[in-house]
Amino acid sequence: MHNKYMAFVTAAQLQSFTKAAEVLGYTQSGMSHLIMALEDELDLKLFVRSKNGVQLTREGTRLFPYVKRLLDAQQDVMDIARAMLGVETGQIRVGTFSSIAISCLPQILQGFRQRFPGIQVTVQSGNYAEVEQALAENTVDCGFVSLPSRQGFMVTPLVKDRLIAIVSDKSGLADEKVLNPCMLTSMPFIMPAEGVHYDIGKIFASVGVSPTVRFEMGDDFAAVAMVRHGLGITVLPELMTKSLPQDECLRFIPLEDSEREIGIAVSAGRQTSPAVRAFVEYVKENIADVIAASGEEK
Repeated sequence: MHNKYMAFVTAAQLQSFTKAAEVLGYTQSGMSHLIMALEDELDLKLFVRSKNGVQLTREGTRLFPYVKRLLDAQQDVMDIARAMLGVETGQIRVGTFSSIAISCLPQILQGFRQRFPGIQVTVQSGNYAEVEQALAENTVDCGFVSLPSRQGFMVTPLVKDRLIAIVSDKSGLADEKVLNPCMLTSMPFIMPAEGVHYDIGKIFASVGVSPTVRFEMGDDFAAVAMVRHGLGITVLPELMTKSLPQDECLRFIPLEDSEREIGIAVSAGRQTSPAVRAFVEYVKENIADVIAASGEEK
């Protein structure tokens, strides 16, 4: 029964039997068999199939939250049992955004694995909104977030990170030591992957101006490449800029009175497993030192 429910929930979330089969380790025919067996058992049609994927039927949509809660409760039982036994084993699904994934997460995972070799960690990367959505849907157990995050999470604050304007060496702003966001509005702005709804939007909103967005890039490195060719300016967290190679064509200039606060969050509505608690505590204790060490290496 568990396998059928897991197949149902995963296929509904991914809107694809093929992708769900890959995630769960089934063949596509095996995945289809599980769904068909559940439909036969319930005497309900749960999915509408098309060449673009699958969608829940009205009946499937009504059943989804109940099945999801059942799976979550089953995981809670396992987590509580491990806690009673004091066993340092388990699995953790971590959500993260690119600047953390690139700058310090590899070192954190390496150190955590050495301390807790019995705990397996998988990582799911996305932008801020995608990480928060994964937390809300319990498809990750904990996730890095930019504060303030949405309601419904228990958040442990970690570090503060400045925001940096990246300009071409030929820009009229290239020799500035610090920039006010108002100084950026007269130049073409290249929007990085995060978009305007989080850190960048807050900065401009705080001074009552809006950037002149010329390009919207889905990738931070692509935004930097546009700056390199003199097509505009962009803004990235300092953690991300530390991962960029030295480039004589670029200038990295701090933005005045602008920083983001990074935390790690868990869902307030679920029992937190010992493995997840151990990971959150390890991150809290070590992230500042890891970031400092990565800066020295650069």
